[in-house]
Amino acid sequence: MAQQYVLTDATFYLDTIGTIGKATAVEVPTITPVKEDRKTIDGVGTQKLPTGKIEVGTFKGTLNCFYPEIFSKIVNPYKSVLIKVYGNLMGFTNGSKDGNKKALLTMKCSAAEYKTLCDKKEHDATSYDLTFDPSSVRLIFDGIELLNVDLDNNVYEVMGEDVRAEIVKNLGIR
Repeated sequence: MAQQYVLTDATFYLDTIGTIGKATAVEVPTITPVKEDRKTIDGVGTQKLPTGKIEVGTFKGTLNCFYPEIFSKIVNPYKSVLIKVYGNLMGFTNGSKDGNKKALLTMKCSAAEYKTLCDKKEHDATSYDLTFDPSSVRLIFDGIELLNVDLDNNVYEVMGEDVRAEIVKNLGIR
């Protein structure tokens, strides 16, 4: 049976500030290849084929705190910030724990949506939701780079292989 991993702890870091809190929830951005409908050669039916372009979904996280200095750094939607999320993934095989692995998610993001304050009720723990639009996403799991997407620099690498290398070369970009 394949090994399964469960996120047990995550910490957020912001580029100029440092630690901004423990994550109580993390929703990693989705990377979606853009596909278009193409008619088949015989003209019967259509087929969805990749265009070579990708879309990056939003990144969502919930912190256990609210700091005004962090809010002032992320509130400008025209300025990107570098966010790092360090996570501990507990591994299980056949229902038995067999170790922990380190995960690092690095993103260059701009604010997509934010609350002006946190959800706070008297005597409750603080909960602060963050939503960002990433322009770059890099995921490293157990020292291996699984994904590196940088829309600004036209990079799309999966397991170290540049998926768009031929397209970029044909366009004369690199």
